[in-house]
Amino acid sequence: MDGRRTSVRVVGIVEEVAPSAFYTNASTFEAVAGASGRAGALFVRAEPGAEARVASDLEDALVEAGHFPSLLMTRGGLREAILDHLVIMLAVLAGAALTSVVVGGLGFATTMGLNVLEREREIGVARAIGATPRAILRVLF
Repeated sequence: MDGRRTSVRVVGIVEEVAPSAFYTNASTFEAVAGASGRAGALFVRAEPGAEARVASDLEDALVEAGHFPSLLMTRGGLREAILDHLVIMLAVLAGAALTSVVVGGLGFATTMGLNVLEREREIGVARAIGATPRAILRVLF
């Protein structure tokens, strides 16, 4: 960092949706970033249900101290953002599936229409000699 190399012990790697992060204790952070270094991210643990209030209070405190955070997100907010993206993908996939069903249905209807037209005389003769509608459907399929 800043042209300096520092040895650290890696205890695990986690793939996240958010940008890459480096989780460490204060002493390792000071060794890597220097005593005057500032964190690129701040993770705060809050009681369940108090996340939004804590995030708002933290943002107010940072702004009062002259630090203007570029992003403030709770775990619930991140989850909601991911779900919103998944809803968009679901809508696109559902639209593609519906289009496939419509095109398939039109193809089937066209094929059956041509089948009936080609067998028009056979159907007429079968009806004339007393064939039931079920027997005529067996001829078509």
